[in-house]
Formats: sequence, structure tokens, C-alpha cells
Amino acid sequence: MKLKFLSLLLCSIVTVSCSILKPTNATDPSTAPLFGTQWRIVEIDGNAIQGLVNNTIPYVSFDNNENIYTVKTGCNTLSGSLEYANNKFALKPGISNLMASEDMRVEDGIKKVLTVISGYKINKKELLLVNNEK
Repeated sequence: MKLKFLSLLLCSIVTVSCSILKPTNATDPSTAPLFGTQWRIVEIDGNAIQGLVNNTIPYVSFDNNENIYTVKTGCNTLSGSLEYANNKFALKPGISNLMASEDMRVEDGIKKVLTVISGYKINKKELLLVNNEK
């Protein structure tokens, strides 16, 4: 599978800082669709995520057929329901396996901002997940 490199921005209600992620599998990163693309996590809450995390590339993907999202954190896999309409959506908490790993920063960061995401924007090579309430 080809990996692409786009960005995803997650903004938290509690903090002013934002998080960024990047995708991994579209032919042309500048035209990557929201659904069916693995968006590589490159920043969370202002903290850069470079390279592998626990020998894994962390990513998030969205499936509009099943209305679910999946996050590979580099340790565990998180998955939950996705409510989507008119470029706005909500990510509902779901299931996760519970392994402990040496590097838990991606997982901890994603869990922190997951429930405050309410919309998105795709800007060239970046997917920005945002809190429209701010």
C-alpha cells in the first residue's frame, strides 16, 4: 500500500493549541478525499509526531459506508461511530484494545481531542479537523 502525506488539524475546546495529522494513500495528495484515505498523524496539540511510533505509522481513516472512523495510534486501534452531514461531523467514542506501549503520546493526544471535533476542511495537502464551536 502506498502511503501519502497530508495534514489533519484537531483543535481542542479546552486548549488553544491545535493538532495536525497527514494522509497516506491517495495517488495525488493534493486531491485526497476525506473518505477512503489514511490520514497520517503528524501533530497533536502542537506536538510534532515524526516517523514511526512503536514501529507503526499512526493514522486516522473515515469510512462513510459504515459510518465509522479508525485510528491507529502506534499502540492500540481506536474505532467509533461517525455522524456526518454538510462538512460537519462528530466522532463518537467507541472501542479500543488496551495494550500498553512505551510511546503513548499519539493515543493520549487523540483521546484528548477526539470528542471536540465538529467539522473539517481539506486545504491542498492538509485535512483540518476542527472544532466549529470555537
